[in-house]
Amino acid sequence: MNKWKKVIIGTFLFAGFVIFTQYEKNAEPAWKVNEKEFTVVKTFNEGIEREYLKFEELEVVNKYGFLQEANKSIQLRDELRTLKFEKIWNIEGRLYMLYSVDLKERDKDERDIPRLTVKKIKLSTKDGKDAVFSASENTGFPGKRDEGFVYKHRLYRSMMVIPMIVNHDQIDWNLLIQANRFELQDVEISTLKGSKSIKNIPFKVSSENLYTKVLVSSPINKTFTYGNNKIAEIKSYDVLLYDRRLSLDISNEDKDLVAFSGYTNNQKDRFTWDIIGTEEKGYYLPSVEDFLENDDREKTITFHSSMHKNAKSYSWAIHKKDINRFNKNMEQTFIKNEEI
Repeated sequence: MNKWKKVIIGTFLFAGFVIFTQYEKNAEPAWKVNEKEFTVVKTFNEGIEREYLKFEELEVVNKYGFLQEANKSIQLRDELRTLKFEKIWNIEGRLYMLYSVDLKERDKDERDIPRLTVKKIKLSTKDGKDAVFSASENTGFPGKRDEGFVYKHRLYRSMMVIPMIVNHDQIDWNLLIQANRFELQDVEISTLKGSKSIKNIPFKVSSENLYTKVLVSSPINKTFTYGNNKIAEIKSYDVLLYDRRLSLDISNEDKDLVAFSGYTNNQKDRFTWDIIGTEEKGYYLPSVEDFLENDDREKTITFHSSMHKNAKSYSWAIHKKDINRFNKNMEQTFIKNEEI
C-alpha cells in the first residue's frame, strides 16, 4: 500500500513540475506595456491583419496556407534579448519575414529595440545553382520604416528582402523562381546605441511558384462542339493567386483555334476569350468574373462562335440568325466586327 502511495505522490509531483515549467515558459512579465509608446495588439491575428495593409499579397498567401513557420531564434547576448523569426514566405526571389524581439520594462523608445538590417541575400536551388545579390528592404509603407506591433511583450517587425538585379539580360530568372534556400548575409542589428554584425541567417523555403499554382479548383467537365463538329471540354474553374481561369481540353488538337466568343449570364455581358497555354502544360481561358463568389445570381457561359487563324488571316463563325438580322437592316452596327 505504501508503495502505491509513493507512486501516486510521485506522479502528482511530476505533473506539478511539468505544469510549472510550462507556466514559466509561457508566462508574461508582470509589468504592462505602455500603449502610448507602442502599438499593442490583443491577439496575434490582429497583428497579422495589420501586416495585410503593408503587403497586399500576404492575406491571400496566408489564406491558402503558404505563410510558413520560421522556427528560428538567435540569442542577442549583448542585448540580453532573443531575436525570433516567426513567419516567412517567398515568391520569385523575394523573402518576406516577420520577426520579433522581446521588450524590457526599461524600453521607452522603439528605437531602443534591436532592428534587423540585411545588405546581401544568397539564393540557392536544389540542383546546386546559387548567386549572391545586394539586398533592398521593403517595409510595406513607402518612405516610412514601420515599427510594427507589440504582442505579449514582444515587438514584431517585418520586411520583404528583395534581390537587386543589376543586369536583367544576364540574370538566370529560373534561379529566382526555383530557389529553395535563402541566406541573409551582411546582417546587422541596430539601436540608438549603434549597429552590430551578426552571423548569416539561412532559411529553407518552398520552391513552389505561387503565381502558377492552382489554389482552388471546381470541376465542370462540360463537353461542347464548335466549328465543323469539333469537340472541346471545359474541365474546371481554377483560382490562382491573381488569375481566374477555365481549364480547357481541346481533344482533337485543333492547332488553328485561338479564341471563343460568347456571353456570360445574359447577352449584354459579351466577351472574346483568347486561348492561352501549350499542348504540354494545357490550355485555359482567362476569366474576369469570379464564378465562386457567393451571390444569388445564376452564373452561365454561352459560346456562340470560335476564332481560328492561319498564316494569312483570322476567321470565325457567325450564327445564321445574326446574318439574317444584318441582312434585314444593313445600316445597324454589327457587334461581331466590334468585338474582333
